[in-house]
Amino acid sequence: MTGAYRARAVGEKSPPSQAAEFQFALSEEAWDTLDGFLKPPEGHHLHGLPERGAIGIITPSTGDRRTTYLLQKVVEPGPGDVYFDGQLKFHPDYTLRAINEAAEVPGAGLIFIHTHPGSGATPSGPDKIADKEELYDIGLNLGSEVPLAAGIVTDRPNPETGQREWSVRAYEFVYPNSSKAEGASRTGEETGEFTHATAVRVVGERIKKLPTIRDAAGPAGTGGAIDSEAQDSTVELWGERGQQTLAGFRVGVVGLGGVGSLLAEQLARLGVEETVFVDFDYLERANLNRSYGATADDVGKPKVEVAKKVAERSATNPRFTAQAEYGSVVEEDEEHACLPQLLNCDVIINAADTHWVRFLLDEVSHAHLIPVLDGGTELIPNDEKDELDIGSRSLISATGPGHPCLECTGHWFHGDEEEGVIHDREPDAARGAGYVQGLDDGEELADDGEGDERAPSVATNNGLVASLLALRFQALAVGITSQALVGSQEYDALFGTVGWQEDSNNEKRISCKEDCARKEALARGDHYELPTEPDPTFRKVLEEHREGDQQRETAEPDDEEQTERGVFQRITAYVARLVNRSSKESSQ
Repeated sequence: MTGAYRARAVGEKSPPSQAAEFQFALSEEAWDTLDGFLKPPEGHHLHGLPERGAIGIITPSTGDRRTTYLLQKVVEPGPGDVYFDGQLKFHPDYTLRAINEAAEVPGAGLIFIHTHPGSGATPSGPDKIADKEELYDIGLNLGSEVPLAAGIVTDRPNPETGQREWSVRAYEFVYPNSSKAEGASRTGEETGEFTHATAVRVVGERIKKLPTIRDAAGPAGTGGAIDSEAQDSTVELWGERGQQTLAGFRVGVVGLGGVGSLLAEQLARLGVEETVFVDFDYLERANLNRSYGATADDVGKPKVEVAKKVAERSATNPRFTAQAEYGSVVEEDEEHACLPQLLNCDVIINAADTHWVRFLLDEVSHAHLIPVLDGGTELIPNDEKDELDIGSRSLISATGPGHPCLECTGHWFHGDEEEGVIHDREPDAARGAGYVQGLDDGEELADDGEGDERAPSVATNNGLVASLLALRFQALAVGITSQALVGSQEYDALFGTVGWQEDSNNEKRISCKEDCARKEALARGDHYELPTEPDPTFRKVLEEHREGDQQRETAEPDDEEQTERGVFQRITAYVARLVNRSSKESSQ
């Protein structure tokens, strides 16, 4: 039984007009299909028209600060569906066909996209009039809450950016009998107001952020701040434009343990402008052997807070921010659900061990068009030889449009095939064996002094995984290693070799298996069901620390009480001395 994640984790939607940021996103495959109609080859029925266009089905993807409209599908225009009569027009039959197809996708609406000759995508007066006429009627058919938008793409690139310019506008109307109509002075087509998207994300083997006519600074737009002196050596590698591009990505890191703690620092040093760190664990002394940047003074603090401190200390971007989120990615409870914060990110890097987290992020990468990088290590000790056993390895991969999913590359699996569930949705004691290898029956795992079991982990192996994940992020963001973008890398810890996972034909796996169903999730957004549920491990940690805090509050007086007690003790001692002195004087 899976829970259904909705916007803000409690079923609320944040329309673009109310969101802090609004963007548009599509897969690279969807962009290629769309551009085939916008810039058709000779002989195509749209070729030769002064302007071309197509209708797309869109869904909303809502974080706690960013709303994105996702292009789920391009509705193919046939001969006569798009024509030019002094202005580009869409035939009513084509529009009706698009409405019927959108009605089959939960929560979906439509976007009308057309080209402008030249290099400017600013909508004209007639464009805005046509937008309202077409989109208002679609809302009457599909529902007043569905996403509605209009877009323009230029024929020629902008001379300054070298890229074709976009304009994407999300429209909202006041419909009769809708919640917005209460107290409104008017309803109807003329109430249409639009919000400009500040970036267009194209997600495939790489992720590209394309400029719009309403660009914004930092990750809200397409580029971030740089410090040419602090980032001199990286600028030498990919130039100032590449550094600005890298800085323009908001990156989430899930799991701030041995791998995630180093990733946090590496991202800050690379020049990323905004990061989001998610974890619910606290730093223990047993973590100090692999938690980068942590010291004994940090023991007892949330790992996200320690990572935030280290990243801020290491950052080379003058506008760097680290957002520390204490909670669980898979938790459905509103107070500690961290999925809304991750849906604000352009890229997510997972360094958490559980298969449940990987399962959920695999789904997120496809449903919300956010690439996910994943890495982890399994060390199997061979006690007879005092060395690692065969099978000890690290895996590093990417998932999302243009990449094989994590299930097809073996990064997670359904532990109980009969029940069809992920083992680690259960409390620790119910998970059974299979996650940590190399133990005899009855043998216990290493103990950290508090009775918690932990798998073998070494800072050196964690550092290798973190660096390979950071390299994969570089490839996604600036594309300097085009041959290391797609596929699952495997480091054999026993033999020290790095190779690529192969498919049944002994070739590098660059796509999902034929029977993979993950493509059904592609660009489905908020209305695609995700496996969020109560997270028993998180709730156990939360309860333990709440109990510990209560015990400390009971056992230890607060500062004010300690001060009052100290004053009282000093006064009592002073009075006692006076009494004693008086007694002595009387006796004399």
